[in-house]
Amino acid sequence: MKENLKDVGKRIFDIRTKLDLTQEEFGEMIDGAKKGIVSRWENGMNLPNRKRLEMIAKKGGISVEKLLFGSLENYAHDRIETITHSKDWENHFHITDENRDEIIGIALNQVLKIPGVKDYFEVGNMNVLNMLIYNEVSNAGDRRIKNTQLTNTGLCNFTTLELSKTMDGIRVYSENGVDENLYNEIADILEYASYKIFKLKEKFDDTLK
Repeated sequence: MKENLKDVGKRIFDIRTKLDLTQEEFGEMIDGAKKGIVSRWENGMNLPNRKRLEMIAKKGGISVEKLLFGSLENYAHDRIETITHSKDWENHFHITDENRDEIIGIALNQVLKIPGVKDYFEVGNMNVLNMLIYNEVSNAGDRRIKNTQLTNTGLCNFTTLELSKTMDGIRVYSENGVDENLYNEIADILEYASYKIFKLKEKFDDTLK
């Protein structure tokens, strides 16, 4: 993930000016950095080292990640993009330059909907946040392979697959002595449900939600 040095510099400038400090005074608080070094940070010429980033973020009351990326959306987007460029992911989920943006957009949309996800970013709980991002990229890739994207058609396909797995799962009961009439009635219900879903798939437009 690459930081936008100009944006990071602007955030460092904002922290310093909110503290009503000169560059020299601010630098003294940040591990004795010289005025010229602070100026280079603020002008986007280079980044402070990790120790100084942590000190600056603490002065601003924010996480290092917020200092570097500004927003959860920016951080998540960059993280997702990095994941999708992994050769293993490209091969497993058939990710190409043509469909990468679509997968990134879907995964990002779902990440931003996770309850409390913004709090993880704000306090710098990146282990949990990165795991959630990883899971949503995996889910987006998996749905694409199975044609169960977050659309009306995708919902119907997903439900049909789950019903099929349930049908496979109940067969073991038939083979181990459960009441045959009970088994047949449940199997009929599942088959009818599959038929109804097929008809619903024809009825509803394939609209992305």
